[in-house]
Amino acid sequence: MPRDPEASDLIRFTIAWEHQDVTCPIGAVSRDWRNAGSADGLPIIQATFKMPDCGPGAPAQPPTPVA
Repeated sequence: MPRDPEASDLIRFTIAWEHQDVTCPIGAVSRDWRNAGSADGLPIIQATFKMPDCGPGAPAQPPTPVA
């Protein structure tokens, strides 16, 4: 599958393990956090965002620092 040119690299997301949320590069916080498993049986985390908040075409702005 070709890479979406508007997609962000995972390294640009911030994971707050203790709060179980993820912040995308424009500062939106995930609305859902699920523990799941991969097809190979490995543990994975699925975090979802609302498309207007963090999808293609969302306004680019730096994340707000967390105190």
